[in-house]
Amino acid sequence: MSSDLSGEITALATAVLAVFAIVTAVYAVRAFRKQSQEISDQASMLKVQSDQLEEQRKINVEQTKVLELQAAELRESSANASATPNSGTVTRLPASS
Repeated sequence: MSSDLSGEITALATAVLAVFAIVTAVYAVRAFRKQSQEISDQASMLKVQSDQLEEQRKINVEQTKVLELQAAELRESSANASATPNSGTVTRLPASS
């Protein structure tokens, strides 16, 4: 009888372990899917940020051209102002936006 009881206990313990293994596998699959979705979301965000960065680079190139023109105008204006005698009046340059 003790042999039958120990066999039943072993079978029951094995069944309980199998149930826990199945439950663990289910949670592992859920966690994997969640991580996969998060990685996909991060990839999408990186794509958006990359596109924004490329657009910002283009804007910076255009802005650099404008600033170079403004600097040249200021140098020319400064050179003209120092070449003419000072009449005591102040000439203001228009504000750029």
